[in-house]
Amino acid sequence: MPTNKNASIRYQTLDKCFRDFTHRYYIEDLIAKCDEALQNYNGTGGVSRRQIFDDIKYMESEAGSSICLYAAITAMEKGLKSE
Repeated sequence: MPTNKNASIRYQTLDKCFRDFTHRYYIEDLIAKCDEALQNYNGTGGVSRRQIFDDIKYMESEAGSSICLYAAITAMEKGLKSE
């Protein structure tokens, strides 16, 4: 599986965690959620702490901010509820 697909899954998972205002996620929780999402998708996990920090840094940048926006627009076009 290409690395960029794993990154996409991690970004989506982190985005869901950041949008959940009813739960406070710490770095260990974010690692566990990303591991779980990757395990469910392709049977492999193993996300490092550094990788999560790099993903968050990328998502905060201008280049990464378009990822979540694109996912929301795509979901709206398909008639799905954006989470």
